[in-house]
Amino acid sequence: MKLMKVRDRKSALLSINTRTPTTFASALSALTPNSRALRAFRPASLSEGKIKEFLQKRLGEEQAQAILKEFGENIAEVYNIPHDLEFAIEFKETNPGLPIPRSKMELYEATLAPVLNGWVKEGRTDYPALLFHRAYVMLCTGDAYFDNLDVRLPDDLRDGLVEKKFLIARSMHFLFRHDLVRSFMASKYFSSRWRGLLSDEELKIDDNWRTMLQFVLLNLSHDEVRDVLSRTLIKNVWIAGELFSWLEVTHSSICSGWTTDFKIKIAEAMLIDT
Repeated sequence: MKLMKVRDRKSALLSINTRTPTTFASALSALTPNSRALRAFRPASLSEGKIKEFLQKRLGEEQAQAILKEFGENIAEVYNIPHDLEFAIEFKETNPGLPIPRSKMELYEATLAPVLNGWVKEGRTDYPALLFHRAYVMLCTGDAYFDNLDVRLPDDLRDGLVEKKFLIARSMHFLFRHDLVRSFMASKYFSSRWRGLLSDEELKIDDNWRTMLQFVLLNLSHDEVRDVLSRTLIKNVWIAGELFSWLEVTHSSICSGWTTDFKIKIAEAMLIDT
């Protein structure tokens, strides 16, 4: 779902006089959602009450309270889907002396690390690149299945991901447990190659890219973030606009130096796109 209805955004933008920058920027600032509006457009997720209930059923009252106490009041901001809670529980069971990861990025990095380290110890140094590339291709093509007759991946690569619950078996195929997992894996491939990939004139960016690009933007310098958003703007103005709105609300320091300039760029691109 988009942060604002397309019709509403276009109507608002068309009413802006682009020849008067001050008025233009002021009017455009009204299009940026506040944190309450941003939360309203997130996919359905578990409330803090449901998270507590999930942990109690899974761990019992005492251990559930320990995790809730360690994480604090903002647990629903990160651990708002069941598979992330499962990852957190498994992480804590394996690493009882370490603090629970406090972001999805940290959670997936920490959960995936044993798999990657195991491959390195076994001399399978090409496996991480194979995994991340496959996730990226799946994102670009919309292919739901990790296994593919045209792309043969080693069985032990797949089996390690199934064991750690990154993949699940369903209807004779293997799928990523959640789109967030696929997005995270794809971001690992994209983050080191974004200049070349975004330069491809044939590249299409759709709604599947939104979460992947969120992971990417948090791994780049502020100037690189601006560059990625500018290039995304050329490919899909609405995705670029929504990513910028999310960034301004949740990580405003990243874009504080170029907020107004980029809002103008977004509005100009939207006007052309209407």
